[in-house]
Amino acid sequence: MEKNEDSVLLELQELALRHKESKKQKTLEEKLMIVKAHLLNHVPISQLSADFHVNRLTIRRWISTFA
Repeated sequence: MEKNEDSVLLELQELALRHKESKKQKTLEEKLMIVKAHLLNHVPISQLSADFHVNRLTIRRWISTFA
């Protein structure tokens, strides 16, 4: 991975840890970050789903909505 991709992945992981126990809805910023991670950095949906505790189909819906 490139350094930029590593920093984005690290940022995503930190965000996921902050919200690990949270049951609240994701903010627009969080949704967009997840979508960008998949589209721009090719982070697998399955990994994003596990890291952020969001159903894979929900992430696919966000991609359709925001991409």
